[in-house]
Amino acid sequence: MVNSNFEEALLNIEAFCRVLADKISGKESCSEPDPIEKLLKRKATFEFYGRSVEGREPLIDFFEDEKEIKILALVNPLSKSEIALNSDTDFTEITIGDHLKIKLPFTIAESGKVHVKNFGWTFEITVEKAIP
Repeated sequence: MVNSNFEEALLNIEAFCRVLADKISGKESCSEPDPIEKLLKRKATFEFYGRSVEGREPLIDFFEDEKEIKILALVNPLSKSEIALNSDTDFTEITIGDHLKIKLPFTIAESGKVHVKNFGWTFEITVEKAIP
């Protein structure tokens, strides 16, 4: 819970700094900000089932920018058949083996391409965002 609140605070600080930098440089955005309810729904979630690496939860890094979302995970070695992508009406669910589930706040149809790379103990998923 504390970690989640800290990450949310960092995201809010990043958004504030981005808007402030745009205003200082004279590059003001004409678009309206998203309502808070929409932003809260757009968060990715992670669910762990059991232990993965040496009895610990998998280590996961989640990066998002305007062009793509990248997920890096340290998990037990897996084959491509142990990775499943399921798209619902509001989200995409990525299941990795029998111990990790990642929910992304959009459908695959809304996104561009999904790239999966497996390097033994490390696992990388890159989701290109659709260009509006």
